[in-house]
Amino acid sequence: MKILLLVKNFDFGGSENHVRDLANELVNLGHKVWLVSRDGRQANLVDHKVVQIRDNFYEWRLMPLILKLILLIKREKIDVIHAHQRFPILLTTIIGLLLKLPTVATVHGMSRHDLMNSFVKRNISSIIFINERIYTSYKFSPVIGNKIHYIPNGIVIGEEQKNTEDKDNINCRSDNTIRIYYVSRIDRRHGGVVARLIDEVMPMIKKEYPSVEFHIVGEGKGLEGIEKQDSVFLHYYSEELYQFYRDANLIIGVGRVAAESLANGIPLLSIKNNHLGEIVTRENFERLSYSNFVAVNSSAFSSKKAVDTIMDFCRREPFYKKEALFLKKVVCEARNIRSITEKTVDIYTGLL
Repeated sequence: MKILLLVKNFDFGGSENHVRDLANELVNLGHKVWLVSRDGRQANLVDHKVVQIRDNFYEWRLMPLILKLILLIKREKIDVIHAHQRFPILLTTIIGLLLKLPTVATVHGMSRHDLMNSFVKRNISSIIFINERIYTSYKFSPVIGNKIHYIPNGIVIGEEQKNTEDKDNINCRSDNTIRIYYVSRIDRRHGGVVARLIDEVMPMIKKEYPSVEFHIVGEGKGLEGIEKQDSVFLHYYSEELYQFYRDANLIIGVGRVAAESLANGIPLLSIKNNHLGEIVTRENFERLSYSNFVAVNSSAFSSKKAVDTIMDFCRREPFYKKEALFLKKVVCEARNIRSITEKTVDIYTGLL
């Protein structure tokens, strides 16, 4: 099958990582893939068999982009277009109508943003939601209810993740250092949470656990004004997050980062800019997984609650590590990139 993938940005972020892994697994399964995006550092991680094409997805370039993509589709005899992010989804919808070509959109963020309006909802051939809670809310929609699917983010399973019997590191480390990693693209909203963690939460934790370290992996405008200081480490953008997962005692994140953390057997604390959740355990896993590891029913960020939650982790780290190692097998089986990609191909096939 010949597949055209469109994504606007291609640096660090959930949708960009998703497209990278999907493209790589599609060519591993024997399909031919073209990927059109802005230039970005994710390009270094794309399989050489994927044909990468650079372009700028500015809305004022709507017509030139439509013409360029139509020429590409006709020249290469593309079978299906699969778009990610708001503007590429609009482009795909228009081109699909003009060429009578099957089209797929994946919603990574807010559906009202990614799907834009009724034109897109009515004319896109198929829609994939990575968030089961949002998918469920649309199941009975008269407009899109008959063409939606739930497929979560896929996780690339390496040899370390395959070792689901791994029992190492259940006890606290011998140096007694507790390394807490905040992993995310850090926009203004996330930057506010990071600043409060540094200024209001970590000083309280360090009173009882002086060796605690706070690491930040990611970049964005939200890091402006945040500087390195004692026990605060900035790692910025990284092509390989695995090294940080294995170094961490606790990871703070949601969405794809949460799934990758658990797939590596690392305890995960669900925090988003407007939701302060819990540390994931067997007891709350299904509920948090249902909303892509965002604690949607939790309160807004509270420094006191964050301190209490992280203090509890520090006191009971062996328990939370054991829970994470149990969930490692569950996540690896449910979100293996091979099975996730095969489900996506089934959707393509059903449209042809």
